[in-house]
Amino acid sequence: HGEGGVLALGPSLTARAEPTKVLLEKGYSWASWVACGSYHAFAVCEGQLYSWGRTEGGQLGLASEVIEGHIEEHHLEDSCVCLPHPVLNLPPIRSAAGGDVHSLALDETGEIYSWGWGEFGQLGLGFSSSSFQVGMGGASSRR
Repeated sequence: HGEGGVLALGPSLTARAEPTKVLLEKGYSWASWVACGSYHAFAVCEGQLYSWGRTEGGQLGLASEVIEGHIEEHHLEDSCVCLPHPVLNLPPIRSAAGGDVHSLALDETGEIYSWGWGEFGQLGLGFSSSSFQVGMGGASSRR
């Protein structure tokens, strides 16, 4: 169902029985990759990574100001982003994947970026962390 904005269909956080087109930013008519985590999802369009869904672990890779502005603009009572937003501070991305509360992206040169909740080492940084911002974690997590 649509709890937590995982359907990317706007502030109506309800289930949909039929497939419904997800609209990205103007100018993008197709995605080359889609993926999801437990309560978040991604799309890649011409190298730009977009994310949406629940926000509590930093798994979307979005700045706090973006998340807070989205929640306020759409009058949401839940901690979520219900429409696709671009993830900034990344090079052109080929694909992405999500875990429970963490995320990974593969850039066009084969480097891996990780962010989100990493208390059990799932970010691949060589240490545990409760949250790691994209960009900071990405620069340290290239393998």
